[in-house]
Amino acid sequence: MNAQGSRAPSAQESLSPPVESTTAMTSKRSPVGDAVNVDAHQAAPPASIRAVLFDLDGTLYPKLGLRACMAAELALLPLTGRSVAGAREVWRQLRGFRRIREGLRALEDGEPDLARHQYAEAGRRLAVDPQALERLIEVWIHQRPLKYMRLVRRPGLAALLERLRERGLRLGVFSDYPARGKLAAMGILAEIDLVLDAEDPAVSALKPHPKGLLEAARRWGLSPHEVLYVGDRPDIDGRAAERAGMPCTIIGGRLPHTGEHWRAVRNLGQIEAWMGLVSPDPVGQA
Repeated sequence: MNAQGSRAPSAQESLSPPVESTTAMTSKRSPVGDAVNVDAHQAAPPASIRAVLFDLDGTLYPKLGLRACMAAELALLPLTGRSVAGAREVWRQLRGFRRIREGLRALEDGEPDLARHQYAEAGRRLAVDPQALERLIEVWIHQRPLKYMRLVRRPGLAALLERLRERGLRLGVFSDYPARGKLAAMGILAEIDLVLDAEDPAVSALKPHPKGLLEAARRWGLSPHEVLYVGDRPDIDGRAAERAGMPCTIIGGRLPHTGEHWRAVRNLGQIEAWMGLVSPDPVGQA
């Protein structure tokens, strides 16, 4: 609570989309170290993978650490901005924009200009100027988090990307939000061959629409089954990969349900082991 009784939003509320509930994972040993149980319906490792396409938020870095950092900045906003009313308005617009943008996932045919439409729609519903809202989102969602990115990236990420490249695999990132700035701040942009996001004019659709994944495969000149997609949200990333015809792994979540064909892993190193590129790590470190 701030001095006048206004509650600063959590990072979940202001800077993150709703995250699906996950069931607890059983900690039984498996052929890939300390991975979750391997059920019969979990996907077998594909033999023809020529590229790995990563989601960004929640996949290349866990969301919790960044949320905590940004929540602290938001909580201090009444003091740093010297205006309780101004802080309240920032909180309201950030919460509203993320909620409204999440709703755009329901646009099954995509949107001809997602980058513009998201601000026009959110501005209309929040009763604010779309251009002013865009400037606010640029500051709080795209710029302010950058200073934390190297600190929150997953352990072993840079080394993993280097090893995958040495194996001749192409590496890419497809994210619902612009990713290049965060990748540069994480110090891994040079390892990535292809950076693509939902606001790209050739995509203009949020996952689970498969258009972004298919566009990445097209730019590589590969068939979808030759690209492994790595994400963290089964109902978003797993569903998008299934619709695109891509093999998929989901990191740090629940086990797949019957009829879901992605593979559950706990860390990045287990992806490498599952692909048969290294011997399974009995400790499960990445």
